[in-house]
Amino acid sequence: MRGNLSADELLPARDPRLLAMRHKLRTPTGRKQYNRRQGLVEPVFGTLKEHRGLRQFQRRELAKVAVEFTLAALSYNLVRLYRLRNTR
Repeated sequence: MRGNLSADELLPARDPRLLAMRHKLRTPTGRKQYNRRQGLVEPVFGTLKEHRGLRQFQRRELAKVAVEFTLAALSYNLVRLYRLRNTR
């Protein structure tokens, strides 16, 4: 949701978009979808933080941080690809 907002904008607690997302996440289907995140996304961030030491970005400015994160994600994916290919 915040991806559509500028850095200066904050949504009020009663914003229709927030209320709609809150409602969606409270349905059984929404909970099931959100729980999938634990197995898909969270381990990647944990690996980057613990094993790669990416607890803080070394650069400032959004464009530079984006490049730094892209390189970290790329290295994560390359290591995964290498390990998957060598196990076969």
